[in-house]
Amino acid sequence: MILNLVLALHLLFHPIQEERLGKLVLTIENIEEAKGNIALLLFQGKEGFPDNETTAVREMVVKIKDKRPVIIIDSLPYGSYAVSLMQDLNDNNKMDENFFGLPEEPFGMSNVETVGFFQPTFEDAKFDLNQEKLEMNIKLLTVF
Repeated sequence: MILNLVLALHLLFHPIQEERLGKLVLTIENIEEAKGNIALLLFQGKEGFPDNETTAVREMVVKIKDKRPVIIIDSLPYGSYAVSLMQDLNDNNKMDENFFGLPEEPFGMSNVETVGFFQPTFEDAKFDLNQEKLEMNIKLLTVF
């Protein structure tokens, strides 16, 4: 009986909480040509960011139909995330690189507006999903 009372008091002051889920609505900007696909990776930590599909928590490929596509990712647990994406212009399912290993196709990351000498980190691209719907714009960038 005492055990039941302790359990009842515990549940009263510490109710079981359902996992809170949100929706991420991404608008892709700066598309020069409405062709190819957007290949997107969503990460919940720095491991593998920005291009390792095996460590991403979500992976999506979306056909581009206009110059400002919207990508919706549903049922995401609240938390910290970062997005990396690329425009696969020739539909070969990889980032084409030049002789120096620099990207030849447009790419983008959450919270990254410009290209510098160093690849952005998870911390640079990180954002918090802590509401039912988070809208974000991601700008496609080119090296040259």
